[in-house]
Amino acid sequence: MLNKGYNLEIVAKVIERLEKGKREYAEEVDIHDGREWIQETIEEVLDALVYLSAKLLMIQEKDKEHNRSDVPKDR
Repeated sequence: MLNKGYNLEIVAKVIERLEKGKREYAEEVDIHDGREWIQETIEEVLDALVYLSAKLLMIQEKDKEHNRSDVPKDR
């Protein structure tokens, strides 16, 4: 398998996200804004698990449909 090296692309995604936040909130991240950073992170990760689970179910459904179409039908 080809190891393309995705580190720079990953860093670019993080920077894009920070820039989006700066545009939306007209400021950079304020680490002293009173947020409960750990609690917010847990909630965001839980949301991500929901989204990933939904996508996984969609992929599994598509695979099942694809596999059904590969099975020859009796005549």
